[in-house]
Amino acid sequence: MKTILENKNIKVTYTEHNGKCITVADLKDKYNEPRAFTQKIRGIGKAVAFIEHLATLEDLKDGYTFREIKNILDDKFNLKTHYYCAMD
Repeated sequence: MKTILENKNIKVTYTEHNGKCITVADLKDKYNEPRAFTQKIRGIGKAVAFIEHLATLEDLKDGYTFREIKNILDDKFNLKTHYYCAMD
């Protein structure tokens, strides 16, 4: 498991164990602990590279939210994220 972006709002990790997957954790909502993970793998390498690039942008990297990263994965890379609450 490799952390590709982390700030006060979110933590985005990438794993290749038992299949490739990007996981997004919302660090702001302590009560529900929302999570999202990708369900498709086609184009996942490009998505990882894009998010790693976002992490290098010093003026923007701390402002990304759970919804923004989830929308990037869904809309830009069509990775079909699944959203759930970890407290359930």
